[in-house]
Amino acid sequence: MNQMDWQAYLDGSLPADLRVEADRLLREDPSARRELEGLRGFIASTRRAVVAEPVPTANLRRALRKASHPCWVPAVRWSFAGALAVAAIAAVWSAALFDPIRLDRTPVEATFATMSPVAASQWVGQQARIPAPVLRLPCGARFDQARHGREWAALAFRHEGEAFELLMSRCSKPFDGAKVMTRDGREFYVGKGIGWKQGRVAYYLRGGSAEQRWRIAFECIGCIETIGPARPPIVLAAR
Repeated sequence: MNQMDWQAYLDGSLPADLRVEADRLLREDPSARRELEGLRGFIASTRRAVVAEPVPTANLRRALRKASHPCWVPAVRWSFAGALAVAAIAAVWSAALFDPIRLDRTPVEATFATMSPVAASQWVGQQARIPAPVLRLPCGARFDQARHGREWAALAFRHEGEAFELLMSRCSKPFDGAKVMTRDGREFYVGKGIGWKQGRVAYYLRGGSAEQRWRIAFECIGCIETIGPARPPIVLAAR
């Protein structure tokens, strides 16, 4: 287990001394390499989702027609049209990346690299005192890591070739104002992912396709109902 900020490592914002330490960890610690590869997989999956987001071409064409009106000076007209195109594309990318629902609102305090769903669930229960499901999905799930901050935790895993992240928090305020829908008699909160409440804990699943998310969400709900409140701390050996 390590507490390196791999996001900062990938985006180049990690201080030089910590980067040296990160490089050493990657050479010597297999769990650090798994953790970094898990983050890279999640980023790649998010980028694929962004590329798949449809561009509002009809709105863009209307804007370009207005910009081509004869009263516009040609140089200004094309400059404005180009700016509109850039703005429209930027808006699509922003909408695809931005998610109004965020349960991870404080810095990461610790991470735990593991491929075991049982160990990941136990670690979250021990460190964050939040009941986390043990995800034994029908086609299998490959876990990458668990992590937690103050009053929240997350499980990162892959299923059917897609990256997923299950966020858990004792604060459900981020659900306020989110789109609400009812399915199988249960209330859900929908953003880029699917959220719900169980007891005093809020859960939010993102990644993959909508069909996959719904299937995994109900798997999580059933598992959490069986385990109840977070159990007393369990001592785990770092892997």
